[in-house]
Amino acid sequence: MKIVRKEDVSPINNAEGELFYEMIGRGEKLGNSEHHSLGHVVVKKGFSTNKHYHPIAEETYYFIRGTGRMVINEKEYIVKSGDAVLINPMDIHQLFAENEEVEAIVVCAPAFEINNTVFCDVEE
Repeated sequence: MKIVRKEDVSPINNAEGELFYEMIGRGEKLGNSEHHSLGHVVVKKGFSTNKHYHPIAEETYYFIRGTGRMVINEKEYIVKSGDAVLINPMDIHQLFAENEEVEAIVVCAPAFEINNTVFCDVEE
C-alpha cells in the first residue's frame, strides 16, 4: 500500500509547457508497482507534449480539465474533460493544449519506464 501526494512529487519536464507528475510506478518512492503506473500530466496553454510512442505499454489518458487536440497515428481528435483515450503499443501520439491548459490522469501498463518511450520529432 502506498499513498503519494501530488504536492510531494517533483514534476518531470518532458517538453516546454508540459509537467508530468509520476505518482505510482516503479521504485520505492512510487510504490514499487511493475504492472501499472499512474501519472498526472499538465500541458500549459499554447504547448504540447513531445510526439512519442511506447513499444510495449498500453496507456490510457483520462482528461480532468480543459479541451485539447490529440494526434494519434496522424489522425486528430478533440479531447475534453471526462474523455478517456486508449493508446495502444506503437501508437504515435501527441497532446496539444492550444486554447487552454489541459490536464489528464495517465495510466500505463506495464508500469512506465523511460526506456519504453521512443520520442519522435517534437513538431507535429
